[in-house]
Amino acid sequence: TYVGTYQPLYYGLVGLPTRFLPPDRGLYAARLISVAIVAALAASALASARSMGATTVAATLASFTPAVVFVASTVNPQGPELVASVTLWASGLLVLGSESPRRRELVRIGVSATVLAAARPTGPVLVVIIAVVLLLVAGDRTRLKALARRRSAKVVLAATTTVWLASLAHVVVNRSLSAVMRSPQPGGLSRALWDQVAGSIPDLTADQVGLLSWHGMIALDLIRPLIILWLAMIAVLVVAALWPGTASDGR
Repeated sequence: TYVGTYQPLYYGLVGLPTRFLPPDRGLYAARLISVAIVAALAASALASARSMGATTVAATLASFTPAVVFVASTVNPQGPELVASVTLWASGLLVLGSESPRRRELVRIGVSATVLAAARPTGPVLVVIIAVVLLLVAGDRTRLKALARRRSAKVVLAATTTVWLASLAHVVVNRSLSAVMRSPQPGGLSRALWDQVAGSIPDLTADQVGLLSWHGMIALDLIRPLIILWLAMIAVLVVAALWPGTASDGR
């Protein structure tokens, strides 16, 4: 399989029952384990969001689109990867915005970052991107210094960094990105290519919300009005999140 170069954590967990069960039952057992991982991450994300208010809870729920739920119901590391990302965002904002975050909130960051880093070859890069943005948006020097002095924060950081380094080493040594992410190279930046990219944006955007199948196998999408409604709801939440900050600055 072309995903043989993926990090082994996810497939090691979900594949374990297939060593002891016949294929028909083993497949369902693998799916149940995968769904349990996603459900635990989703519960962590919502627990962090609830501490930040109703708007954050709504935004977190909106990120669990039908497309995400579909992927999370399959034997595929994209499900844990997607929901771990949401959990890392929510828990990171909570911890960085708190004067004295609880240990369980720190653990949520460590677990979500670990799952994200170890899920797929792009995971280590995604962890760094999210961490950098969180620090730029919500980082406060005084709170960060206080957090650095806490033993629980040091333990979580050390454990997460260890898994992150191991995952990165696996990706580099096995050349996982080049082995999996194969795509045809364009002949040049022609007008036709730009038109093709621009023309595909609406469909790709809709896929993020309402794609309930795999490309090239069967076409099953959420109906267009519901996709538009979902995207509109996300847009309203983004405006609601940005407006208080700009208004308080007098702009």
